[in-house]
Amino acid sequence: MNGLTHDTILKQCNTLLSDSNFKASSRLKRLLKYLVEETLAGRGHELKAYKIATEILDRKTTFDPETDPIVRVEMRRLRRALEHYYAGQGSTPVRITIPLGQYAVQFGVHDEETCVTGETSASTLHLAFPELSSHLSDPVLTVLPFVNLSGDTDQDHFADGLAEELSLNFARFQNLSVIVYYSTRRFKEQSIDVREAGRQLGAGFVVTGSIRRIAQSLRVAVQLSATNTGTQLWTQQFDRELTASNLFKLQDEITSQVVSAIGGEYGVIPRTLWKASRSKRVTEFSVYEAILHNHHYLAVFTPEAHAMTRAALEHAVKVDPEYALAWAMLGALYGDTYMLGFGELDNAMERGLTCAQRALAIDPLCPHAHYTMGHLCMGQRDRAGVIRAAENLIDLNPNEGFMVGIAGWFLSLCGDYDRGMAIMQQSFRLNPYYPSWFHLPPLLWYYHQERYEAAWDEAQRFGMPDVFWGPLIRAAVLGQLGRQMEAHQAWQQVLALRPDFQERAWHYVSCIIIQDDVASHLLEGLQKAGAPVSVLP
Repeated sequence: MNGLTHDTILKQCNTLLSDSNFKASSRLKRLLKYLVEETLAGRGHELKAYKIATEILDRKTTFDPETDPIVRVEMRRLRRALEHYYAGQGSTPVRITIPLGQYAVQFGVHDEETCVTGETSASTLHLAFPELSSHLSDPVLTVLPFVNLSGDTDQDHFADGLAEELSLNFARFQNLSVIVYYSTRRFKEQSIDVREAGRQLGAGFVVTGSIRRIAQSLRVAVQLSATNTGTQLWTQQFDRELTASNLFKLQDEITSQVVSAIGGEYGVIPRTLWKASRSKRVTEFSVYEAILHNHHYLAVFTPEAHAMTRAALEHAVKVDPEYALAWAMLGALYGDTYMLGFGELDNAMERGLTCAQRALAIDPLCPHAHYTMGHLCMGQRDRAGVIRAAENLIDLNPNEGFMVGIAGWFLSLCGDYDRGMAIMQQSFRLNPYYPSWFHLPPLLWYYHQERYEAAWDEAQRFGMPDVFWGPLIRAAVLGQLGRQMEAHQAWQQVLALRPDFQERAWHYVSCIIIQDDVASHLLEGLQKAGAPVSVLP
């Protein structure tokens, strides 16, 4: 496979160990050598924090990864040393990387046709040694060179630049393993079936596209296909006016919309794979399938989906205790036990916070960990913490439609409606499959402005009939509109879904709406619906 043999890899490992980045630290040298040898021996999936700590890092058998961060610290140092080495080396025969969230090493070829950079992918390992990659479960995606249909070779640079930009931005999604664009350039000007491309590259999904320029008009067509069947899963066409001054702006605009529509939390790939996993039992889920079920839970917010997803994620963190995303999602679920009354769990918020902190310790750049911190801060009515989480989400990946929307949602519910809802509008453009509860901020803004007819329009879009927040919103708005019979029916639905709501009304409302005046105003609407609730804490 491109000349990548065990001997080639071991030779590159020895070269690394003699470099100044590693010479000064015998611990880093031992750690890298151990991880490479275990992966080559086919035991990469067995690498765990306890095993590394006790066999390589001189910890005793009483080692507890929950209280001793030595493995996380040393793995961060090792990844940083590898990055520094390759940044200064240029072309090397083999590139050794260790993706965040795992300990198994990945090996990539670096030659004239194949260049593996920071966008290391699971498929890179698959190409070299298929038997070593069975434990990797994230979907693998690649972007093939776009076809220039203009008959003008001057447009080749735009086609190449757009495909490369897509590849780079897909790599920012934690749930995707992305084969770097330069690995696919060999297919340029070739007519190749997506199934064959997927087979050669080890990718389950392939993005293809074309550009056509006529005078100042530009047409870009983008498709996503599944390589196991060749089925086209998604396509979109962009027609734009092209000038010398807006070239890069157009590239950024198209890139943002494509990567969010395909790779975002409610993108085509997660929705496609979730459908395929629905018939499995929780204990049969891969770690990635547990993640997919969390995406579904965030769309529907039902107690049943919460219970299944919580069980799936608790199983996932046992299978892979160093997977930051699974810990982050589990933390948010624990928070929902407290904030929404889903299930039973002692010290739910404290457990949620522990999970979020564990996720951030493993991967400080995990967007969902910052979402979970903001979510828990909202439940604790920590406005500064919610705003901090929102800013972090915007900085981490401005092309992730769902997380950008969450940032706007956070800011709006903290009272910054102008900025928050503007950000949410950006999210809607990036991801048309946003969850219905994203309508809460505009609903509350209209409601607090006493524009109840406009609030009613948003309440109907809010949906969520199986969660008490759905009928709660409708009861409050209908109460303010004087539609007493409908308002009372909605209030009865609240009690049917959350029997303890009357006694804990302030708790449930203030966990989400952290502005006291807005929370009191909403509860006032419930009073007009006939609900005997207090508008004060």
